[in-house]
Amino acid sequence: MIGTLNSDLWTKLSPVETCDLDQDEAPDLKGLFIDWIPKSENEQTFIRQAALVEHYVKTGIPVVIFDRYLAIENKEYNWLKKFNVTFFEPCVNNRSGFEWCPQWINPLEPDTISKDERSIGLAYEGDLDGKLKWFEKYYVTYAEMFPNCKTVYNSSLVDFKVDEYKNHNLIQVKEIDFRDVSATVVIGSYKDYSIGHIWNNLFDIMSQGCVPLLPIEHRFFIGLFDHLVVRDERDMDYFIDGTVKLRGVIIEEIYESALKRYPEFSIEYMINRLIKCLRI
Repeated sequence: MIGTLNSDLWTKLSPVETCDLDQDEAPDLKGLFIDWIPKSENEQTFIRQAALVEHYVKTGIPVVIFDRYLAIENKEYNWLKKFNVTFFEPCVNNRSGFEWCPQWINPLEPDTISKDERSIGLAYEGDLDGKLKWFEKYYVTYAEMFPNCKTVYNSSLVDFKVDEYKNHNLIQVKEIDFRDVSATVVIGSYKDYSIGHIWNNLFDIMSQGCVPLLPIEHRFFIGLFDHLVVRDERDMDYFIDGTVKLRGVIIEEIYESALKRYPEFSIEYMINRLIKCLRI
């Protein structure tokens, strides 16, 4: 029996017998897959995760860890690598000791993307650590040049920056429902661009009908978003203005392109990798 922790992949591992450790105790296992949760995300989950990891690695069974948030520190890695552990991370230019493994894509449900016009033209949600330069290049400049397109963001910033951006028609909001948003620019930090790390929730956002625009700086993924690469606010205006009625088709094409050009994104590919690593 294979155990899974913090992941819904256990529902897709059939015909392999699996056990969801989010719910169950600590039974005897032949292998374990963990979608690693950092302490900063959920301290209670992290504590339980640490206890289960310590228990199972010491039994000698094969363990696969997917470091979704790039949160495993050197001291944790150096201890875990002493055991039968394989490390995955969603970075093309991955760390030593880790293998590239992108966030797998759940199939896009047919006819789920509304063709209705949306109340928000452009939106960004997430932290801005190391990303402020590109946030200002794409979001702030666009909001200033195209004030008739509602542009919003949900990020923590000091008050004077909030006021500055508001003067450029860029509004801070408490929450964003991407079912109301036409497009988002998938900005990153210098580190994200250099290691090939893209948003973990990108395909979830797309499944809500929001079109992703890829900044030219994200060099590792230009082949995936080749028709949606933007260099400046004028490129953005062209895509945002032209995707209202075509967003469903565009998003379907991205899904198809991802699975064709990057088979590593598919659930089947991921499960086959796990089967080999866990020696099922």
